[in-house]
Amino acid sequence: MSLPIPVSAIDLLLCFEDFVLLLSFFSFQFIILFVLSRREVSRRTSIPLTYTLLIWYMPQFILLVLL
Repeated sequence: MSLPIPVSAIDLLLCFEDFVLLLSFFSFQFIILFVLSRREVSRRTSIPLTYTLLIWYMPQFILLVLL
């Protein structure tokens, strides 16, 4: 059984590279927002920031899963 679209090793490497770049970008954002949220917890105003994190990350996570 063969694939309908021929896939070369270069194509797979390029897809993997894009995935790694996206993942590193999202993890970098997550680290920044996590540090900000820890600072907000110390100020006892963490609930609005939690909603902000959800609103900020859900579309990006969905896009990452769809890609």
